[in-house]
Amino acid sequence: MKKITAMIKPFKLNAQTARNWFLQQGMSEADISRHFIAITSAVDKAQAFGITSDHTFSMFDWVGGRYSVWSTIGLSVICAIGKENFQDFLAGGRAMDEHFFHAPLRHNIPVLLGLIGLWYHTFYTTTSHAIIPYDHGLRRLAAHLQQLDMESNGKQVSRYGERLDFDTGPIIWG
Repeated sequence: MKKITAMIKPFKLNAQTARNWFLQQGMSEADISRHFIAITSAVDKAQAFGITSDHTFSMFDWVGGRYSVWSTIGLSVICAIGKENFQDFLAGGRAMDEHFFHAPLRHNIPVLLGLIGLWYHTFYTTTSHAIIPYDHGLRRLAAHLQQLDMESNGKQVSRYGERLDFDTGPIIWG
């Protein structure tokens, strides 16, 4: 039961569809609490849906979609790749965070990539950024990066609510 504002209606439809299918298979309302889990900031709504507190993993409502995998939302990833691989994944994220916070700017990969993007967008007036995966396993990477980058950088309104008269970031293609 992940809460992302833009996903609330599709999520509710998917959750209700899964619930209806489950009940149509002869399961009872009581069985829902044994076969469903929720990961949500709206624990009360999970319980109203029929999911008990011992099958509900809470999360803060301020955790943005791009950070979800590092939160309790990562449970589905743990189920898919296993605990050891997930711990390696978390260690990789931590290593990148440490690099970002401690590497000198001239060797700081995230800073350099950000500056390269700014350079091309500002001085070469590029309006597009192509993501070309080199492996079939990465085929959804471009779509993920579109959502990730354009959700924040594609806004045409300042943090003060004023309309901006310039592009805030390139269009991501792939």
